Amino acid sequence: MAFKGQQGQSQNQKKEHKPKWWDTDSDGDGIPPCTQCYLPVGELAHPGMQANTCVHAECMAQVIAQAGQLAEEHQLKSRFEFGTGWKAESVPKNSVIAEQLGCSPVPQGLCGPVYDETAQSGEIPATHEPAASINLEYLLLALKVRKVRCREPLLSLSTQ
Repeated sequence: MAFKGQQGQSQNQKKEHKPKWWDTDSDGDGIPPCTQCYLPVGELAHPGMQANTCVHAECMAQVIAQAGQLAEEHQLKSRFEFGTGWKAESVPKNSVIAEQLGCSPVPQGLCGPVYDETAQSGEIPATHEPAASINLEYLLLALKVRKVRCREPLLSLSTQ
């Protein structure tokens, strides 16, 4: 026969065997903690990054932001490692090619192609609108591919 004090100790010992980072609801069921902030999650939770884990919506937003930042850092590292990507000094200037084509002076290096349907001709006038401008060297390269290879130029924006 056990004394009341001993029964209380055995119940306390059982509670100590539960992981301290789990809370229980009114039914005694375990409530898993958020793997980011370690607070108990409610009824609405997102699956965590590891199996059988969950996170709050706010914590999931932080996880996604951190993953995006890590991916961006990895991309920048590989760009520098392999020498790919844009460098401001390596982008061709429109003013040099515009002069060779006999175009009007190009303000701030901006110009864009315009096609006149009635005359069935094109020209490359200067523009002040960056959204309407185009890099002439890239345009000429695309036209050269079209003429020589008889197909559209292929372009890959993949970093892999």
